[in-house]
Amino acid sequence: MILCMKLTAFAWNYYDGGKKENDLPPSSRRQAIRTFPNILEFFGFVFFFGGFLVGPSFQFNDYVQFVKKEGPFANYPSTFIPAMKTLIIALICQFIFTKFNHWNFDWCLTSEYQSLPFVLRAGYLWVAGVKTRMKYYTAWKMAEGACILSGLGWNGYDENSNPQW
Repeated sequence: MILCMKLTAFAWNYYDGGKKENDLPPSSRRQAIRTFPNILEFFGFVFFFGGFLVGPSFQFNDYVQFVKKEGPFANYPSTFIPAMKTLIIALICQFIFTKFNHWNFDWCLTSEYQSLPFVLRAGYLWVAGVKTRMKYYTAWKMAEGACILSGLGWNGYDENSNPQW
């Protein structure tokens, strides 16, 4: 899924790179790819470890600036604290997933579950769904933390001069 998102965004950005700059909105101007990258740049973008299997997805031009330490990636604050915050969230999600392992969808196939009132069945499905999503949140947050730790998750400063990751 992430590879599909990256390649689709790359294709649209390359398509935008062939248009006149005045015909593009400001966000597309910044991400437009004017020249096709060499094979090493392209595969580096596609297979970047921090966002390969579970995300987060990022734009090609942001990746190139990150690798070359240009633009917003030329100087950014320490990544340790924001990455550790993301790791803690991932560990909490993993704890919830493993601690509440008995809340699973298998029980929904039993006659005991079928005999419950509708509200309780719906509530159980909701809790089991939240618990099941925790494994995906864990993987996503760990990958996000890897991007933050490397510096690729840098988004600049907000209006109060707080760093954004």
